[in-house]
Amino acid sequence: MENEIVSISEHEGENYLEFYAYPMMDDDAGEITGVVEFVRDITERKKLKEELSVREEQYRKIFTNAPVGMELKNADGIIINVNDKLGDITGHEREGLIGSNFIEKIVPEGLEEKAKRDFCRIMSGEDMEQTLHS
Repeated sequence: MENEIVSISEHEGENYLEFYAYPMMDDDAGEITGVVEFVRDITERKKLKEELSVREEQYRKIFTNAPVGMELKNADGIIINVNDKLGDITGHEREGLIGSNFIEKIVPEGLEEKAKRDFCRIMSGEDMEQTLHS
């Protein structure tokens, strides 16, 4: 099987076509007797992929350079990413936060139970916005 993506420029913009070619074999003779080819337009998929790449870069810059501490955690409350500002605020190195439970590393003492309840509410789909005061 051969596969190739070709860019075609037209007056309305650039289109992307994906070509596939499959050999047809004669099983008895072991020879190629023909080729089956097909082409599909992947222009929209290519454009969406490029747009997604731009959005991912924008998100990364916002997350990294935000003037506030930000974290991403999984459904178990394990921190999967933090920005440097959160490390500055908490006094922890970024690498020391990633892989840790957010309650153990970030939540101020005395607020652990409230943080657990709030996290469960958020994970159940409830929209919550609040400010913690220390």
